[in-house]
Amino acid sequence: MSSGFKAVGSLVTKAIICCGVVHRNVAVAGCGDGNLIFYDIDEMKTLYGFGAASAGPISCLKLNDTHTRLVAGGDNGHGLVLHFGY
Repeated sequence: MSSGFKAVGSLVTKAIICCGVVHRNVAVAGCGDGNLIFYDIDEMKTLYGFGAASAGPISCLKLNDTHTRLVAGGDNGHGLVLHFGY
């Protein structure tokens, strides 16, 4: 019996992916090196990277209920809030 899932591409980072979230056609990966990597999952390409934590990994990502803000947190004890400006 098939699971119903089929791989359609891969997203590459330079460090381990610790967490992720999807907003519309953008996937965000929180990485072990403190970076957030943003991907266009329709085109399967990297959009940009963002140094979110100066030390340690990004260990959690959460969108607010209206999907306009992304909160990232990690081992450095500082949270970061980003705004999706559509």
